[in-house]
Amino acid sequence: MLKDNMEQARIAEEKKKEYAADRRKECLDIWQAESKKWNNVQSWAYYEYKDECEITYKLPVSDRKSKQQCELEYNTCKESMSKDSFDTYCFMAELSCIDQTFTKTF
Repeated sequence: MLKDNMEQARIAEEKKKEYAADRRKECLDIWQAESKKWNNVQSWAYYEYKDECEITYKLPVSDRKSKQQCELEYNTCKESMSKDSFDTYCFMAELSCIDQTFTKTF
């Protein structure tokens, strides 16, 4: 009985790894297709824990903001959210603003 449970757990873990590898490959394919379509594609990442493919793009010059504008947006974000939830979201938004990038999730 214990041996069957261990085997089922091993098979389940193997399927999970195969799925993640397939999704990573799919994300790379999306990045390659986007790179052929757009000249501002910067990077890609697959986050297994949330099963998301994220493609990062450089903002067009007309949409870029100054560091001061980014800091102002960060402070506005921080003030509008609860103490526990603002940290990561607002910080990541500020970093994207300063880096002059945006991301799309697939």
